[in-house]
Amino acid sequence: MTAMTPGSNIPLTAARVTVDVAAPVRLDVSGLLLTADGKVRSDDDFIFYNQPAGPGVTYRSGGG
Repeated sequence: MTAMTPGSNIPLTAARVTVDVAAPVRLDVSGLLLTADGKVRSDDDFIFYNQPAGPGVTYRSGGG
């Protein structure tokens, strides 16, 4: 398991990744889908609570 600090970025090399976030307070979690050269293709590559799906990724809130 890899722990992240606030504001950190961690590159992912695995084909499939599951991220489980647990905290004593409500968090705003988001993700960016990047191409091989580290660029986003469009706004559709920004995944968050109001845009919960993108190519090959889904955001699911625990409802907390």
